Amino acid sequence: DYILVLSDIPQKLLNFSFAINDLSALKKFPTQSRIELKIDTGMHRNGVKIEELKQAFAIIKKRNLHLQGVFTHFRSADELSSELFWQEKNFNEAKKIVYRLCKEYGFQAPYFHSCNSAALFRFNRLKDDFARVGIAAYGYLEIDNLFEYPDLKPVLSLWAKKNSTRVLQKGERIGYGGVFEADKDMVVSNYDVGYADGIFRSLQSIKDRAILGRVSMDSISVEGEDEEICVFDDAKKVARSLGTISYEVLVKLNPYLERIVC
Repeated sequence: DYILVLSDIPQKLLNFSFAINDLSALKKFPTQSRIELKIDTGMHRNGVKIEELKQAFAIIKKRNLHLQGVFTHFRSADELSSELFWQEKNFNEAKKIVYRLCKEYGFQAPYFHSCNSAALFRFNRLKDDFARVGIAAYGYLEIDNLFEYPDLKPVLSLWAKKNSTRVLQKGERIGYGGVFEADKDMVVSNYDVGYADGIFRSLQSIKDRAILGRVSMDSISVEGEDEEICVFDDAKKVARSLGTISYEVLVKLNPYLERIVC
């Protein structure tokens, strides 16, 4: 088993690997901690600079830390540009330095990893010891349409159960602010998901029908009287309507929503 904690500094020794996001973190970990050195190859978010590797290894040796892995993160693997290959080149240079420093300080060679979901499918092969897939684990990729798209199966659909049904008379308005006004007599039902469950408040439609009025904390209203409705079975379509990515839609779902494995 392999568990990497990306952003924490434990106060006691734990049986995980912890990412080192800058040099100062190396001085805060308990002796004998398992660590993974993140290298900034161009994303400029976290990681030690390539020119800081010598200093990093000296601290690791002095503080008796266990170097488990070395990794980086690609900033533009999902976009049509050459930046992925620029960062890959930087990481390959860093690997050479790491191998040399491992020999100098008597360390075993660490694991290397760099590919997120988009990079893994753009390279179309594993570049390092393993990859860190995120969004692909949910059955989605957010990459430029010019790239070959793998056959992934979306991991879930979201369903809601009916709370109540009523006849909305022509001219009546529904929900907060009364922003929807019926232009005819219509059967309207209320369902048990809302923005507390991760449904964006600005969402205007579900899979096959419009949301009437505003999304509430725990409910939405739509025309009809089905006992259950599908809110979405394609997070990418929802994401496009909101100007975001499918990952944001999926990770916002409330962990207390009932999960049914089919």
